[in-house]
Amino acid sequence: MLGTVVSDDNGPERGDCRDCHHRGRGAARDRRLDAVVGGERYDLIFDINRRLLRVQCKWAVRRGETISVRCYSSRRTRGGFVKQPYSREEIDALAAYCPELDCCYFLPLDCFPPRILIQLRLSPARNNQRARVNWAADYAFEALDWSAYRGP
Repeated sequence: MLGTVVSDDNGPERGDCRDCHHRGRGAARDRRLDAVVGGERYDLIFDINRRLLRVQCKWAVRRGETISVRCYSSRRTRGGFVKQPYSREEIDALAAYCPELDCCYFLPLDCFPPRILIQLRLSPARNNQRARVNWAADYAFEALDWSAYRGP
């Protein structure tokens, strides 16, 4: 379904997906973005430079001068909460929406080692660390050069 974002029967409507979907369409302009219906671990398919990317939508939370994006799903069972990390076999990227900044971020998994949390910096660290810092501005939808993106 091109141009639509769906809510599934198992949960609330995904406002973060809707926003990332529409911003992605605007940023990519001539690229196709499709919403996925079903029980897959991804929410959207991005068709970029003849590659189909499986994208999971997430909320991004601002904590001081960082943005945190969880790289797992969570569900409640009789035994408590179960966290299931996303793998490269299931998704190619995360699309994260930070409502406080009203900004979407595209995080290809091949840019990050396996982890349960990705943090993006908004401003320089107090200790002036620059090596291995993930700058939020580098991953903002509007900042990406979609025509040059080659994907995983």
